[in-house]
Amino acid sequence: MKKLLIAVCVLLSAMTFSSMLLASVMKYEESGPVLPMPQASDLTDDQLLEIGIKVWQNQCGLWDHPGKVTHDMKKGIASWEADYALIGIGQYIWYPADEDKNFQENWPRVAQALKDKGYPIEDWMLEACPWNNSEEFFADFNGDRLKSLRKMLAKKALVIEQARCIAARLDESLDKMKAAIDAESGITDEEKTALKQMLSDHFYQVATDDYPRGLYSLMDYVHFKGEGVLPTETINGVGWGLRQALEQMDDKIVAKKGAVAAFVDTTIAMFLSRETNEYFKDRMETYLTFNPDKVK
Repeated sequence: MKKLLIAVCVLLSAMTFSSMLLASVMKYEESGPVLPMPQASDLTDDQLLEIGIKVWQNQCGLWDHPGKVTHDMKKGIASWEADYALIGIGQYIWYPADEDKNFQENWPRVAQALKDKGYPIEDWMLEACPWNNSEEFFADFNGDRLKSLRKMLAKKALVIEQARCIAARLDESLDKMKAAIDAESGITDEEKTALKQMLSDHFYQVATDDYPRGLYSLMDYVHFKGEGVLPTETINGVGWGLRQALEQMDDKIVAKKGAVAAFVDTTIAMFLSRETNEYFKDRMETYLTFNPDKVK
């Protein structure tokens, strides 16, 4: 019965979303100048450390000990998912050489940033993932390469720098989302301008709400599910990235509960909708029980 109700809600949402988005776009056509946008890269090292540990817990650990680094979190610094390795506190994607890159690969960028800061990143860490599949990866899980990688990336200074990489990605995300809108066909220039203004307004509202909590929410989400601009990061044409979350935020909820609460409500609703898709049918129960905590 619960799944049937979810399916009905999703169907109704799909029927009304286009008209709601058009109404929202028209609303934002008369918006004033964009306010200066908070920069995640301006966060202090102490703030980045706190955010880095939260991201680390979200990605690699359990919530039994909030704010504390656990053994499971340290093990999770190097793991395997489907066709690629997940490295670091944020489980940055790292593809083998011959693997199709359907999702954004971000470990090489993080590794290069760490090397540029003078940290001991070896040459093999900058190349294609040396393990071709899960069997090779887990056979080497306690080998020298993965042990040294886990030990290095768990250090305090490296946690801060990895969080700084996520901050840099967020700082670039709004321009990427706007560029994706500019590249779209089928909507007018006026609609594109209004849609970009709406994204800017919602981004700003979340980023400045309960600072730096709102900024952390955006950092964690753009790292968790991307900017929402890649065609490969969709299911049946439906995306779930930061752009989609900002587009679907309800201004009434923002006014009533605050921008962060509205953002969280939106991302939860997006994942409930996503899980009715046939592609994720087998993992419905796992996602429904995990994601509300993941996005808060």
